[in-house]
Amino acid sequence: MNKVLDLPFDQYGKHMQAYNMINALRKPGEKFSILDVGGYMGNTKLVQKNDSVTILDIFDVEEEGYIKGDATNMQLGDNSYDFVVNFDVLEHITPNDRGKFLDEITRVARIGVVVAAPTNTPTNELAEKLLNDDFKKLYQVSHPWLKEHIENVIPDMEKVDKYLNKIGLKTIVTANNDTDLWVQMLGIAFISNKIPQLQSKVKELNSFYNATTVSLDASLVHGEFSYRKIIMAVKKDDDYKKLNEWLIKNYSDINPVTKITLENKILSTYAELLDELNATAVKNSRHINTLKKEIETLTSYKDQLAALQSSLSWGVTKPLRAIRRVATRLAGGVK
Repeated sequence: MNKVLDLPFDQYGKHMQAYNMINALRKPGEKFSILDVGGYMGNTKLVQKNDSVTILDIFDVEEEGYIKGDATNMQLGDNSYDFVVNFDVLEHITPNDRGKFLDEITRVARIGVVVAAPTNTPTNELAEKLLNDDFKKLYQVSHPWLKEHIENVIPDMEKVDKYLNKIGLKTIVTANNDTDLWVQMLGIAFISNKIPQLQSKVKELNSFYNATTVSLDASLVHGEFSYRKIIMAVKKDDDYKKLNEWLIKNYSDINPVTKITLENKILSTYAELLDELNATAVKNSRHINTLKKEIETLTSYKDQLAALQSSLSWGVTKPLRAIRRVATRLAGGVK
């Protein structure tokens, strides 16, 4: 079983692109040291299983290979790790601190850094707003990380690229997650959380998506239609040359036929989810109707009892009922 292929589609794509770019700089048998900043509970250790991976994050955790720290002020020496990576972290840092973050990760990295984050385009802003609105309809609250993206403003990855160049790094930029597909896939994920019995179908869809796209599911040519950009920034010219060679040899935009195939698979999964939701609604409706009938019956019994208790015959026979209760107790006490 390929656990990496079973990752959620957006996790798979960004991690595999980082893996491939790091691998392009690997000598035969070489093992890298990698620092994943903000990666607690992430998948870097799973994907980079042949390397030494350390996680730095803000949580109080006692685990091997974990460091608690501030990403904008890491208490680590220069060139401490071969690579410093981060996945969807930059957008959770306030804009004023993003420069410090980029300075720190490049200082700690010996060879280079990987920065993967959504990029600020009108299409992506609208996509995040619509998705958050849908989430609120389902759960009556904003999605926690979409809310933070909207509040912080997602980064402009072109500006990030220029900043890394400015501080002396050479960069390769790839696209990740076609925004149309990203919206559809996350919409399914949000709905499926309400239907536990169909979550296996969503896992199947993720695996199909990952195997079909081979992580390259967005356009470099039409970058405004990709949700995320991945920047690999290196310090040496030779490494930059190797990365360029890798990009020319391996990168191709998503095939239109592949995209249509994925969208058909997504639509069929939506149909299954909606069928299940309708079936659940009908079942719940029947249950509610049954409860209503039971309540009506109990209310009728209550009304009949109230009428009986207020009737003349009930009042007349009250003393007799009291005498009968006393007599019954006395008879029960005689042996």
